[in-house]
Amino acid sequence: MSVTASRRNSSRFKISSAHEPKKIKLIFDVTMLNNLIGYLFKDSRQITRKSLTNMKKLFDVIDDSVYERNEKLEARFYFIQRALKARLELGMENESIITNFCRSDSNSEENEEIIKNLPAYKRINYDEIRYINKAIVDRLVYAYLLRYKDKIYSTMEKLDSGDYESFQEINKEAVELFRAFLNESRKSNVMEDVDTFTLDEETFEDTMTDIVNALKDPARILKTGIKMLNQILAPGYMSKRLYVYMGLPAGFKSGILLKTAQDIKRYNKGMPTKKVGKRKTILFITMENTVKFCRFSLNCGEVLIA
Repeated sequence: MSVTASRRNSSRFKISSAHEPKKIKLIFDVTMLNNLIGYLFKDSRQITRKSLTNMKKLFDVIDDSVYERNEKLEARFYFIQRALKARLELGMENESIITNFCRSDSNSEENEEIIKNLPAYKRINYDEIRYINKAIVDRLVYAYLLRYKDKIYSTMEKLDSGDYESFQEINKEAVELFRAFLNESRKSNVMEDVDTFTLDEETFEDTMTDIVNALKDPARILKTGIKMLNQILAPGYMSKRLYVYMGLPAGFKSGILLKTAQDIKRYNKGMPTKKVGKRKTILFITMENTVKFCRFSLNCGEVLIA
């Protein structure tokens, strides 16, 4: 089955809606499409269900006709659409099952080439995933620019071609067009904050899924090595929280922090790093004690003292 034939069949996999979004003519090159495929199959805490949902929303509004004349682009475009359907709608997680699902609609050589090169596509690092996340949101939020580009150009072109009865006519048309453009711009400013919690039915499930996965992530909890202290902290030091120790002067506040820094290193050795090749480090900042005191107390070369 050709890729073009598979495109006609793939329409049955799209989400139907009474208010279909207007299509945009957005073209990704082969390199970017390969990176997006790798992103889809990469196992990373940075790639959340919400991120994948944003990606699906973007690909749902792209005009697929812009990919028809290039077999490489077209094959990758529909491979991404089917992989998104497999992960988000059908709940598939196993890479082999997803690739078979993507293959089942087309036996093209390009499809097989994509699957063959998946390991290479997945070699994207922490910063590259962050870039892709931002790129997807950017194009999704500001897609209206592509919708208005041709309209604005067509209106202004009338001034050169003389296709008008009066300047007043052109002015009226332009004002209405720019007013609609500004309304879209205001909406985009609201949409840009993708991390805002909402009970909106469209995003609630994705938001809650990502929250639960984040809470279950063992990398966000630092054990202290003291069972009772872990119980008090329930179940340890957690990321994105502030902990304050208060006490009288010489009440061993610095001491407990130094002991905690040492124990965190000792009892959290299996914790993965976010960036490949980076070393997990504890930064202890003191405004009172000397560097010699801190180093003597810790006796730990992998803790940074400032």
